[in-house]
Amino acid sequence: MTELNQTLNRALQVAEMLQIRQQSSLKELANATGFSKQSILRSLDTLIYRGWVRKRVNDRRYIWVGLPTSKNSNNCQAKAKLSMPRVQQLSLDTGLVSDLALLNEDNTLTIVDSTRLRGSEGININVTGYQPSLAMTALGRAFWFASPQATFVQLREQILNTAQLSEREYLQGTHWCQELQRFQQFGYTQRHSTDYIPQIVKDSAASKAIAVAIKGPNEPLGALNLVWDQLQVDTEEVINQHLRALLECADDIAKQFAKMQQKTKKQH
Repeated sequence: MTELNQTLNRALQVAEMLQIRQQSSLKELANATGFSKQSILRSLDTLIYRGWVRKRVNDRRYIWVGLPTSKNSNNCQAKAKLSMPRVQQLSLDTGLVSDLALLNEDNTLTIVDSTRLRGSEGININVTGYQPSLAMTALGRAFWFASPQATFVQLREQILNTAQLSEREYLQGTHWCQELQRFQQFGYTQRHSTDYIPQIVKDSAASKAIAVAIKGPNEPLGALNLVWDQLQVDTEEVINQHLRALLECADDIAKQFAKMQQKTKKQH
């Protein structure tokens, strides 16, 4: 019988497990494979280096990205892996947490990662995977407002016809129009006290946020925000000091995605 390369075999088993599950914690991988955590970590380090896997910032889970040369190399997890270092730098520069929302495989805006690391006041680790309302969240509005006119109208009709009652009622008021004017003039939207936030991802009641769009050549690619505790930080102070950094970060991410797209086209 041919002797197996145990190191390679272990790494491939870890990769196969992640491909099946799409995401796992280190403990879950150890339980599923029977390998020690230390040996799995070595395999994961290699897989991350090769670009097959990423370690999510929000909850430290390992996420399957896929082979860089495959047709899935431009999926939202590959984009998240590429852009999260820039988002982390934004948080370091501003001292505020940030959520990254991208279109998932179902073309639905979804928070794919966040710099929210602790379950302390105003920070909830369960944010990843949340699909923000296009009408009643700052992230959703930034994405919606950045859409071209035809898509904008289509999404508005979709909200009016299929969204929850609170979202439909929201569009009957004037606040969203004020937010649209803010976005058109200054490039950002702001969390409102009546915005819809499901209990599973609910922050401190005093938390505030501003969000901007990650713009593609024709359609928005996602949205990015900054979140803070209103009792500790003044909203105008955040806007004056950090809005430019937020806009620049979103622009940098859009450029990263454009380069990724060009690279993918060359490979195929």
